[in-house]
Amino acid sequence: MEQNFNFGLENGERQKLEEITKKKISNIVFNSFEDDWSKDTSVFDDKIKGKSDLLFLIEDDQKNKFGGVYYGTIDKSGQWLKNDTSFIFSIVRNGELNPKILC
Repeated sequence: MEQNFNFGLENGERQKLEEITKKKISNIVFNSFEDDWSKDTSVFDDKIKGKSDLLFLIEDDQKNKFGGVYYGTIDKSGQWLKNDTSFIFSIVRNGELNPKILC
């Protein structure tokens, strides 16, 4: 279900993320600009539960973009999930496209 926009990514960012994840970015599961992110009423858990192979992208107020990739299915909430293939990354730092897998 491909959406008609670039997922908030600028030129080259989507391509680099797809290269480092070895997956195609196909849809947005949760968007903090549109979905409820409030402390007691957030729909985040409901939106990601049962989903697999997720990329979490964060943009800070200085336009840095970073996040994490979780390979596997989200089958629990309220606790840490980890596996040997998941990782965190930086894609844009100080306005420059500079993708790095951090761990």
